[in-house]
Amino acid sequence: MAPTPELRSDRESAKPNDLSQRLAHIRESPKLQNQRDTGVVLSAVEDTLRDQKSEFTPTAYFAALLSLLNQHVSSSTGIVNKDVATAVVYLLDLVAPHVPTPLLRAKFAPILSSLTPSLSFRDADAPFLRSSIGCLVSLLVVQDAQAWALPQAQAGPRKAMAGLLNLAVDHRPKVRRRAQEGIVTILQNGPPTPALDHPAAGMCAETALRSFEGLVNRTSDHDRSRQLNAPHQNHDPNLIHAMQLVKTTAAATNGWPSRSLDSLCEVLFAVAKFRSEYLTLTSFDVFEAVFKGVAKDPTFSKLASLLQAMAAFEPSQNDSQLLPAWIAILSRGYDVSAQLDPSDTFSKLPDVFRKVSTFLKSQSHNIRVSASECLISFLASCIPPSVIIHASVYEEKILEHIATLGVDLLDVKYQSSWMEVFNVIAAMFDYFHWRSDPFLRKAAALVGDMRTSDTFQSKDKADAVLSKAISSMGPEAFLDVLPLNLGGKGKGKQGRAWLMPLLRDNVRNTKVAHFKNNMVPLMESFQMVVERNGEDDLVAQGRVSNDHASKSLAHLAQLAPNILAVLFNVYGETPTQKRGPILSCINSYLSITTPEEMTATFERVSAMLETGINETLSEDGVKQNANDKSVPPMRHTLMDIVVTMAIYLPRECFQNLFNLANVILSKSKEPQLQKRAYKLIPRLAQSEIGQAALRERNLQIRDTVLQSARNVQSPARKERLSAISTVCDNLPPQELEFIPLILPEVILRTKETSERAREAAFTLIIQLGEKMKAGGTINNEKISGDASAPTVRASLDEYFTILSTGLAGTTPHMISASVTAISRALFSFWSFLSEAAINNLIETMDMFLQSPTREVVRAVLGFIKVCVITLPKIFMLPRLDTLVPNLMKWSREHKARFRTKVKSILDRMIRHYGFDVVAEHCPTEDHKFIVNIRKTRDRQKRKKTEDTKDARDEDEKTAEALTDGFNKYENEFDEAIYGSDDDESDSEDPDKKSGGVSVRKKPTASAEKPSRKEDEAYIHEDSDEPLDLLDHKALAHISSTRPLQKRQEVPGEKRRFGKSKKDPEGKLVINEDSDEEMMEFDDGGNTKGDGMSNLETDLNAYVDAIRGEDVPQRGRGGKLKFDTRRKRRNSNDGDEEEEAQPVDRGTGKVQKKMPRRGGIAQRGRGKPQKPQRRPLGMNRTQGGRVGKTGPGKRR
Repeated sequence: MAPTPELRSDRESAKPNDLSQRLAHIRESPKLQNQRDTGVVLSAVEDTLRDQKSEFTPTAYFAALLSLLNQHVSSSTGIVNKDVATAVVYLLDLVAPHVPTPLLRAKFAPILSSLTPSLSFRDADAPFLRSSIGCLVSLLVVQDAQAWALPQAQAGPRKAMAGLLNLAVDHRPKVRRRAQEGIVTILQNGPPTPALDHPAAGMCAETALRSFEGLVNRTSDHDRSRQLNAPHQNHDPNLIHAMQLVKTTAAATNGWPSRSLDSLCEVLFAVAKFRSEYLTLTSFDVFEAVFKGVAKDPTFSKLASLLQAMAAFEPSQNDSQLLPAWIAILSRGYDVSAQLDPSDTFSKLPDVFRKVSTFLKSQSHNIRVSASECLISFLASCIPPSVIIHASVYEEKILEHIATLGVDLLDVKYQSSWMEVFNVIAAMFDYFHWRSDPFLRKAAALVGDMRTSDTFQSKDKADAVLSKAISSMGPEAFLDVLPLNLGGKGKGKQGRAWLMPLLRDNVRNTKVAHFKNNMVPLMESFQMVVERNGEDDLVAQGRVSNDHASKSLAHLAQLAPNILAVLFNVYGETPTQKRGPILSCINSYLSITTPEEMTATFERVSAMLETGINETLSEDGVKQNANDKSVPPMRHTLMDIVVTMAIYLPRECFQNLFNLANVILSKSKEPQLQKRAYKLIPRLAQSEIGQAALRERNLQIRDTVLQSARNVQSPARKERLSAISTVCDNLPPQELEFIPLILPEVILRTKETSERAREAAFTLIIQLGEKMKAGGTINNEKISGDASAPTVRASLDEYFTILSTGLAGTTPHMISASVTAISRALFSFWSFLSEAAINNLIETMDMFLQSPTREVVRAVLGFIKVCVITLPKIFMLPRLDTLVPNLMKWSREHKARFRTKVKSILDRMIRHYGFDVVAEHCPTEDHKFIVNIRKTRDRQKRKKTEDTKDARDEDEKTAEALTDGFNKYENEFDEAIYGSDDDESDSEDPDKKSGGVSVRKKPTASAEKPSRKEDEAYIHEDSDEPLDLLDHKALAHISSTRPLQKRQEVPGEKRRFGKSKKDPEGKLVINEDSDEEMMEFDDGGNTKGDGMSNLETDLNAYVDAIRGEDVPQRGRGGKLKFDTRRKRRNSNDGDEEEEAQPVDRGTGKVQKKMPRRGGIAQRGRGKPQKPQRRPLGMNRTQGGRVGKTGPGKRR
């Protein structure tokens, strides 16, 4: 099929050169068959013109092609040769725009008669019809007003236009689109006439509307119930095509003819009532096209008719589906009206503002939001700048009227829409500019009073409104309405210091004199207060002045050495669990010790520590440690003191400090000493002098860390990782070879048994990755000792290469640790890696998935889950052909939860890539497994959909928000590995009692069912006085949150709540069931009332709860089982308390009845039942049964 040429609307620009180029392109050797047919037809036409010795002009081409068309297409014979006819019509469409206009006007009837058969065959191919439409459009676009004046019954342009309108609703998209484009071209290029619209605009609008209206009525009459109950059934193709034609006509006719605007609005609003989102949106597009066309009408006549028609079709105030759409259309209409006639639209603004503001009282949130946005649109578009700059008396009255309507929105009846009201008030301040003073002074005062109230909850929204007020009114006028009441002014009034940040950020429309006369004295007053408080606030400082405090610290510094000596001794004799406060006290005194005394103290402590480390433990020392295990050895105590004083040491002491730590880390085997030695490095990083020392001795510290790797004990590994982290923070970029040297140890620590050590290892892996990402160099010569080893640049790709070297380990422990480390690093840095690096990692892990070692496969499953969650589809889809079968092999393994892990991974694959994609790569024998995953997911979706339909009140939503805010995983990586999207709680908190007054509006029958959040409001009362709902300040006392219930005490009534009873030892006695049933004690410690009866009842209830007949027993596998036979047997006994015992006639003794198998005497799988406990107050009978003593009781 030859490409369809672009339809040219400007005939003068259709130059012959353009036609020559197009024909030359056709003459070249085409590739497709239809292009060859076009070339053959063109060659035959040119040969004919050569034989006739005619010039190759557009007219000659057109006449020859038209004659050839009559030979292959006629009304009687139809299309003789489809391929030739299509090529001829295509060339006619190409040549027609270049034919002179007088010729097309003069020969309109013969040309139309030749084209009519081509357009009448509705079953013809789409390429043939599209080219025929192009020829017809080229013919109609050049006709004059006289030709368009002919009636539609005659063979004139109107008759041809009717055929084009029929093709505009054809079922084939390309044919329909070409016809609609042709209609736009014709209507926008009409003949010169006094009228603004095209002569055929009325006919096109009437035809399109008649077709559209008929389809709408047929849908409403015959399929109303089916359409309203099944929204997806409303997608009638004919109705959609008719709407597209209406939209096209509206866009091409400068809106719509005025005489049929009412009918168009009625039909469009009828369509909007259908529960079809597509049809509703399309109707809005039609309105938008109408408004665009109306904006081009300088006479303003169409817009007035359109606005009147829209006002006549106002929906119900409770129609949450249609009313927002109507409000949006109304907003757009007045926007266009303001562009055409600003003054007239401004005069109508108060009426329409009042009309729309009533919708803010609606119970539907969508209606309230649409109304607020419409009001903001009115303020933005309908207030001309001339009114703000030079307003007349009449215009000022209109502004005052609008401001009054805005202030009325702050009434309590609009409490449910306070957020939308605040948005409207803020917009009023924006678009009133400096006219906000005086028109909006009352609004600023009301919002400020609400903001000052302690019960008002949305202070941020009020601050946003007040910020707009400050910018518009200016600080001087604003502070006249809401004074600060600071600096000695406004005594007895509530201060508004919270306005200071708002004033700072929103200063406009102000005068320097105001700041000089008001703000500068206030700042000087503040400065005096600050200086006075900073110099000597004896009340706050407990009558201790600053000078006195300095002298006291100097005196304590002189006593510090002696006090520290005492504290050191006390610390050494105190058990470990009680040492914290003493060490804090030591730290406080060390902070005020002079450098000289600090040096002397450190030398004494370090000397004693070196002695304790070097000497072997004596027999007495061993006995001492064995006798008192609660007190650590002295060397541990001294090491704690050294770590504490590290940040206060002078620079000259650091050398001895590092030497001491080196000795401990290299030679000592004690875990506690190693832990304290490693703590030195993070401790030094807390001070500036310590950080400088760490940077200066970074190489020495690195060597110590590497050399002590084999000597580190398991309890000290977490502190060692923290020390390595501090070392890496101070690592120079040109010496990053420390990272490859220390990384194997960090990888192994990810498998540590200690959770804190694992967390520190994962954090360090990310830290090292950030260090490599920042750039630098790695000298491989220092790693391998080979002088020929090259120096490489640090990057994330190089970092993952170093991590991957652990995959070549000889033990499954090392391999699995490397996989885990790579997974953690990939989760954080995948977006910075190259595609080749990511593909290599996935391919490698796919191979390890076939490993027979469960430890390795468990880590690989975590890696795959990270890839599925984080990586884009382009990385994973090519690997599914091998990845899914390998996963399916482990889905049959139940040990170590492998099946569950594989199911979770496949579930995420199905959600991310689609079920069909995963099923395509799944083995046939495992297809049921993934089908089960999909069904489970669909079932959960349906359940979730049903749960979301239930309305929840404010307390339930608050509890849910608090629950959602709590993350049971410590970081995103753990959530990605171990989490699931199915971890949702369906439980809801029970309703809480409140003492608020519920204000509830009863919706009408036609209104939508509002949620309880939108329907409930509560009054917060600060005092016993009732709230005046007519007061504008009442809005600040109304909230959607239930207030706490206040206890009301009745005179003379015993107080039951707020005071619990106590036992003789002073302990609280709390009973959740009833306060009246608590045991009371007299002054002598004896119980009041029948204490034994209460105790007996409680104990018997406890026994029944654990051994009663309704209590289930655990069988094999821990499953609960209920003995229904025991229940049935007991129910058959009736009200008898005891069963008759058989008596031996000879001896008169009661015979022992052997229990039946499975009866009461046996439990579970034939095991005898343990004897029941005898309740208090019961005596044992002769037959072993228990009877209650007392008169009238059976013994």
